[in-house]
Amino acid sequence: GASQMAHNHSIEVRRVLSSVISPSQLERTAREEGFIQRARKVDPVAFFWTLVLGFGAGAEKSLASLRRCYALHAGAMLVPSAFYDRFTPALAQWLQRILLEVLQKSTGPARALRGRLSTFIDLMAIDGTVVRLHDLLERAYPACRTNHTKAAAKLTVVMSVTGKGAHSVQLSAERRNDSKLLRVGPWVKDRLLLFDLGYYGYRLFQNIARQGGFFVTRLKTNANPIIVSVLNGSKADAALEGTPLQNALAGLRRSTLDAIVRVRYKNNRGRWLRAEFRLVALRNRETKKYHLYITNVPEDRLSAEDIGKTYAVRWEIEILFRQLKSQFRLEEMPSANRDAVHALLY
Repeated sequence: GASQMAHNHSIEVRRVLSSVISPSQLERTAREEGFIQRARKVDPVAFFWTLVLGFGAGAEKSLASLRRCYALHAGAMLVPSAFYDRFTPALAQWLQRILLEVLQKSTGPARALRGRLSTFIDLMAIDGTVVRLHDLLERAYPACRTNHTKAAAKLTVVMSVTGKGAHSVQLSAERRNDSKLLRVGPWVKDRLLLFDLGYYGYRLFQNIARQGGFFVTRLKTNANPIIVSVLNGSKADAALEGTPLQNALAGLRRSTLDAIVRVRYKNNRGRWLRAEFRLVALRNRETKKYHLYITNVPEDRLSAEDIGKTYAVRWEIEILFRQLKSQFRLEEMPSANRDAVHALLY
């Protein structure tokens, strides 16, 4: 039963991918990225499908089993060295390029932002996941908790929800700070970025705002900004001004708090700076606890409820990572060769 399911899954993966990527595109990009030379011993199309399908669900995770899988796709067996020697930086580069091209096409131009979100060019969901690697890779990819795992890579994905924006998939050591992995530039202008607490940082928030971009993230649990003003507040709300947020929440009974808050943070040179952001608190009906969000989107563009609904889009990437780890056993990396690991992750 399990092998039949895996087989059906592989057919479905191939069907979907074949609709957005052609053999001629695979050949051309393989040549451009230097994966194949003129006197080619390896068929790039067969090699591509071997890696994509042979490393998928239900397959035995080893380079030897991939070599046998290649023989089925190409109709010819390669000697071990000829096969293993193809795991080069050029292969990883080629696969990364195809991945980005496929992502660009598969989200498609059909998903336009509608309603309140139509004032943004795009919605970008950003997330990262940690992948345990072979212990011998600990110098290239040091893990954070070395007693549990010696080597781990972080896979960071920036995904355009409409398919209009820049996509990126980055690999880094787990110890790299997430907020350093998010490169803010002119590309964020008029885009709404959604990310989790791993990327939390007031300097990053200010950078996004400076470049004309917008963000929504959850408020850090230990953060206690000062309420400057309550948006659309009543006269009674004036009493909350100047109050630390956690004190204000302790006595609140309402379902929503929408306010401007002030935070303090250190800049690059260690000087203390102040900044103001919008804070949205939405009360969960079941738990009676508040979900807290920090953003720079003005309330005339997204209401407090819209902020909560929009942030939920990030689940798309979280679900993708869960599938990669459960169905595709992403963490079973059969190699201590850095280039092979890069290629297999992409």
